[in-house]
Amino acid sequence: SVNQLRRRVKWRYGSAFAFCLRVIRVNRALSMREQPNTIHTAVVLYHFGKAVNLLDAVRRLCQDGYAREAMTVSRSLFNLYINLKWLTSGQDWKKRIEKFVDFEVLSKANYSLDLVRWKKGLTAQEKRKLRQSNRKRIQTVVTKHGLKRNKYGKYPTWSKSIAEMAIDVDREADYRLTYGRLSQTEHTDPRSGREYLSATRSGKIVANTGPSEAYTSLVLIDSIRYFLNVKEDAAPILGISTSKAE
Repeated sequence: SVNQLRRRVKWRYGSAFAFCLRVIRVNRALSMREQPNTIHTAVVLYHFGKAVNLLDAVRRLCQDGYAREAMTVSRSLFNLYINLKWLTSGQDWKKRIEKFVDFEVLSKANYSLDLVRWKKGLTAQEKRKLRQSNRKRIQTVVTKHGLKRNKYGKYPTWSKSIAEMAIDVDREADYRLTYGRLSQTEHTDPRSGREYLSATRSGKIVANTGPSEAYTSLVLIDSIRYFLNVKEDAAPILGISTSKAE
């Protein structure tokens, strides 16, 4: 049962869970401090606050015996770590963040185009309204960044690929060794199939859907590491001290 496994996991990995919870509590309090209202601060605070919640989600899943599933959340935390490092690196980091903010309206426009194309039952008036939404702001961003739409009429995204960003910030080894392993669980990869199946004595198979200790320490410790890297990159902009490990 989940309760039995939680007791066993607490006995084996209690110190790691205690440290993780302390990290979460300390940094959740930091994320809720008032900050200067600038776009640069806002974008960094968004990443930092989301990272706190992702780490907490990993902790909760691991405590209940679902570290395999926590890999999906850990992958999101790793992605966020690379995103923020890329956004805050280099002499042009402020321009990168400003571009991130500019592209919010394009992201919304792309979603509206998907609604027009794929959602059934929309009236001609509703479709027209979706196409015209934020038209002036969209054109401002398109002109500012010299953008072109693709063959489906959609706008480009704000960023490079995760692999390209990892290379830019000297984290390619981290990406090659980590991202693929996390992604195989995220994307129902054939490599992860055997982790969810067991053969019975009668030669039949069953699904391993119950709680398990598998990957608990690996996922938890790696996720703490990703979070602390996020904090290190966010700290100078948010005025946060990194003198302590948490």
